[in-house]
Amino acid sequence: MVIEKRPEDGPVTILTSGVSRLVTDSGERIELAVEVVDGQQGAAMVALRIVINEIATNRRVPPVLAPWRNGTPFLNGTAISALLVTPSRWGASFDEIRNEAGQVVGHVRTLRLLTDGEAAVAGERGWDALVAEVGSVDALLDVERGDRV
Repeated sequence: MVIEKRPEDGPVTILTSGVSRLVTDSGERIELAVEVVDGQQGAAMVALRIVINEIATNRRVPPVLAPWRNGTPFLNGTAISALLVTPSRWGASFDEIRNEAGQVVGHVRTLRLLTDGEAAVAGERGWDALVAEVGSVDALLDVERGDRV
């Protein structure tokens, strides 16, 4: 199941509910989140399908802060060809999945949709360097953007 959230101080966020039930080789239990500008929820769904398929088929979760680069765009008509898991804009408490007793049992992984150039910068110099170069996290939301780096 996916849930769409529209927080007052943030972009449209598409979240999964149930991915944490899938078995992974690492034992990690994760849910996924993707931030997009309004009207691009379909792009978020494509990213979710890619990662959920990888989890379900290969039992592999995307590593944090290490780009998954495709080489060619996976969103038709865009330059988006990479995914990157980053901390959320909402802080560590948002990223934690807790059971009823308050114990951390998993994490929310925020997926960023990147161009190849952006993924190269993030891979070589880090997420914070990419955000600094483009000006803000919000500058990376519109999947119709060109390569900004």
